[in-house]
Amino acid sequence: VEVVAVYTHGHFDHAGGLVPEEWAGPKGAPELVVPGARDMLQRGVRLLAGQEDIAEIAERCRISVADIAMLVDGDCVHFGGRRCLVLDAPGHTPGSLCLYIPPAAATCGGDG
Repeated sequence: VEVVAVYTHGHFDHAGGLVPEEWAGPKGAPELVVPGARDMLQRGVRLLAGQEDIAEIAERCRISVADIAMLVDGDCVHFGGRRCLVLDAPGHTPGSLCLYIPPAAATCGGDG
């Protein structure tokens, strides 16, 4: 069974990686890193994200952009026998995505 992680957007609280300075505390504070894409990759999880957020996720998580597969509007991702339709939803970040689950008529986004 293939395991995938779909990052609906590139912010550190979703994809992990280095915490931006403005969130990390006073100047000179230790560098903070949130587990995320790098840890998933080390576990053999396939990483998926919107095209416009891949570079940010890769840089923040210290992985290669080649480690993250691109999702675009209209792609399908399968989870546990369910097919989810990828919808581009730029705004929160340039590469934000939503997943539409047809049988449930539900849409899943990253931040609500």
